[in-house]
Amino acid sequence: TTILMKFLNTLDEYKANLEGELTFSLEENSVISGFSTDVYGTLVDGVVIHRKTAQVAFENAKRAKKEGRIATIEHVIGNVFRARVFPIPKEGRIVQIKYIHHVANGFMTIPMSWCHYNIEKLCVTSSVFTSLQDCDTPSLYVNYNTAQLDEHKTENGMKFFGKYDGENSLNTTDIKLYVPSTLQQGEMIYKTPDGYFVSFNSEIPSDRMKKPSLYTINKSISIGIIWDSSKSRDLATYCKEFDLLEEIFSAYETVDLHVYCLRNELEFLQNSRIRDLNEFKKVIGSLEYDGATNLGCLTELNQPNISYYLLFSDGISTIGKRPDNSHSYIAPIYSICSSEKADHATLKIISKKSGGVYFNLHGTSCIKQISGSITDSPFRYISTSHNVEEYDVEIYPSIPTVIVGRNINYIFKVNCEKERREPTLNMLYGHENNIFQMSYKFHLEDFTPTDLLCKYWAMKKLEEAKILDSMNDDDILLLGRKYGIVTSVTSMIVLDSLSQYLLYKIEPPKTFPFYLQYSEIASRIVEDEENELNKRMNNVLSMWCWRLSWWESYPQSEVALKQALYHTNFFSDKGNKNEVERISLLVTYFE
Repeated sequence: TTILMKFLNTLDEYKANLEGELTFSLEENSVISGFSTDVYGTLVDGVVIHRKTAQVAFENAKRAKKEGRIATIEHVIGNVFRARVFPIPKEGRIVQIKYIHHVANGFMTIPMSWCHYNIEKLCVTSSVFTSLQDCDTPSLYVNYNTAQLDEHKTENGMKFFGKYDGENSLNTTDIKLYVPSTLQQGEMIYKTPDGYFVSFNSEIPSDRMKKPSLYTINKSISIGIIWDSSKSRDLATYCKEFDLLEEIFSAYETVDLHVYCLRNELEFLQNSRIRDLNEFKKVIGSLEYDGATNLGCLTELNQPNISYYLLFSDGISTIGKRPDNSHSYIAPIYSICSSEKADHATLKIISKKSGGVYFNLHGTSCIKQISGSITDSPFRYISTSHNVEEYDVEIYPSIPTVIVGRNINYIFKVNCEKERREPTLNMLYGHENNIFQMSYKFHLEDFTPTDLLCKYWAMKKLEEAKILDSMNDDDILLLGRKYGIVTSVTSMIVLDSLSQYLLYKIEPPKTFPFYLQYSEIASRIVEDEENELNKRMNNVLSMWCWRLSWWESYPQSEVALKQALYHTNFFSDKGNKNEVERISLLVTYFE
């Protein structure tokens, strides 16, 4: 997805040093893959560097004011990102943001909740390509308007194209592109010197997903509900949460409910046996939404006989120790989130460590299936085996994953040589006592002319690394630089002057107008630095040789005398020795 926008300086009295900032959120399983802004009339791509270096460069540019224009994009927390531009000239500043997102449940979404003002001009263009010759037509939803994309048949398949133009409208609804399930099947393959990247969707047969219920309708159960009532959830609506709870309550005859309020601390509210959702809504309706979120205090849960906990939160922990794999929990915690801005990784860590599951309700309609995954045995992807053991194969997901819906997306990297270019993957699925296998064979021949698969694979690798705590900051930095993505350690930066790139030793992109000059000057600077270093080393060596020759020519008797005076503390007042005693010690030393 590509978003093209323009930062405008519309102040009545023009302010030359105005900074522009846009904080926005992306859907789960999304990653920033490109960032560019106009430099001398040309869009120049951003360079992936360490996040701290980008922050230092931006603040220095703001203070210097004449150093040059600068633009950065960085990860804030969870799925929240921030683009910054300085300064905004009178004619405005064009910014382009690219990100990769997996189409889940048939919808690709561009969140628009950050937009609280009239958009002077909104243009949405959508293109969908497929190798299929017969498939359903995608639809575009913008500002309560729905339009089916125009269909065009080509030699290699079909192309769908749609466009929306709007002016002076307040657009706070998400922009959505509906992609029919027939277009989500098949695989995409991309070849690089490192190997092949393959992405494919697997559709599970509906009869395979049927499961025997572990609980009967007449069973009583004790459930703990942890309700995040911090300030960040003040304006949220909880329709989906209540729908899910209604489905869960209907699975049991009676429920002993233990309700906790989560803010700066974990506060126990009440213990009651309820028969419907209205009683719970009264408890929640009396809460005040204020304060911060301290997810680290979940380790304080010690109520016995609780079957499982339901954590309703956005996962953005603002105080206390953030949950990690060192924490332990007394019972499974099912983390549930419907917020647009959320820290999905943190909620997944809590659920994985406690033995529960994380569910993202935002943008999904599978409430009944999610409820069944909580009250019954959930349907999972379990593991993968393959026939290319002699090569490195990295497939994601690689850990057991609950499947919501009937589709699951996989992406893997394999370094197959020419003599064996048909890897076969064997996937295990099922419930606790009902496991089956599905096999997939790939012909590594039809390549996709895009590097999106590499970046998407890197994003999935990083996502699991956060859950398993298997990568440090240095590993994340290398991954972000290699595949050109924004992470918690890397940012993207665009500078508009050659001196800025030289100052921070950042190699500019090839789209930078003075890229060739940078290479020449940078090589000259490196050569000058090497010459200066050699000059200093030669000076040190010459001084050392002089000192050595001086020492060798120094009278040995004087050397011995100085050593004796030192070892006998001849000139020291220590011990209050008189002159005769000192001379006696000196004579004894020489003897």
